[in-house]
Order: sequence, then C-alpha cells, then structure tokens
Amino acid sequence: MDAEKIKRKWQKLVDESRNIEITVDETATPIAGQACEHGDWIPVSERLPDEEMNVLICYHDVENAQDAICLGYVFENSTWHDDDGFEINSPDYWMPLPHPPAK
Repeated sequence: MDAEKIKRKWQKLVDESRNIEITVDETATPIAGQACEHGDWIPVSERLPDEEMNVLICYHDVENAQDAICLGYVFENSTWHDDDGFEINSPDYWMPLPHPPAK
C-alpha cells in the first residue's frame, strides 16, 4: 500500500469531518445483531462503493460481539478501511453518507 496515498486519504477524511456535526445519544443502547438491519444498507456481496468514496460501513465487531458502524472507504485493492486507516475485515454492508441538512 502506498503510504503517501493513505496519508492523503486520511487527511481528506479529516478535512471533510470538520464540516460534520456529530451528536451522541448517551441514552441509546446498542442492540447486538440489529445495527445493520434497517435503512438503505447495500450488501457487500451485491456491489462495492466507488474507490475511496466515504461511506458508512457495517461489520461484526468480534471483540465486542456486536455489529458496529463506522465511517470508512474501499481502497484500490478492494480492502476496507475505517476513517483512521485501519483495515476492516469482512464488512457486511455499506451505504453512502447522508446529505447534510438543508439550512
């Protein structure tokens, strides 16, 4: 993997994330096995997003024994990475990022 390309991709994600407002509902309870069952999730087995397109990725987090969702992308060799550049093994679903709210 080209380190400079990864660095540019990471910097692009960081720059884009500065325009995103994220709120966390501290009262929300994760429901194992159900995080990816609703919405417009696209199975990885059906198709992949465009290379380096920022998407939401849903995968099974073995360490925490539950489904997880993160911001990420597919790299040129069809490997999945989260927004920190770490590889994600065997994601199940993905979806395009939503458009920001109209002002």
